[in-house]
Amino acid sequence: MNISVLDQHEVVYIARSNSPRVVSIGFHAGARVPAHTVTPGVLLLGDLSDAALERWLANHEFSGFTPYTLDANSFRESVRDARAQGSGSLIRCLTWVWVVSGSRSKTGAAKPWRP
Repeated sequence: MNISVLDQHEVVYIARSNSPRVVSIGFHAGARVPAHTVTPGVLLLGDLSDAALERWLANHEFSGFTPYTLDANSFRESVRDARAQGSGSLIRCLTWVWVVSGSRSKTGAAKPWRP
């Protein structure tokens, strides 16, 4: 499990619970990644108003990390879908490593935590 925050155009991982496995894939606390490449970015940006999201999209550089990294239009749709579902997922946007969940390969799934 990761806890992350949005800092401008990056997701910053501030805490991580490591699995007891020998090999663990994920970001360490303090890691910064472009928000459009990770599932927490979708959810964190989902809390913005439509106008604020459009401003963010207009000022964000959508660089690709894999052939599956989302462009601005696809990312916008992912944010809207996550708002409607209350959760989100991205398919192979940042790395080639993924886990299988159900019938879809995902780099991660996230749910917002609101105390």
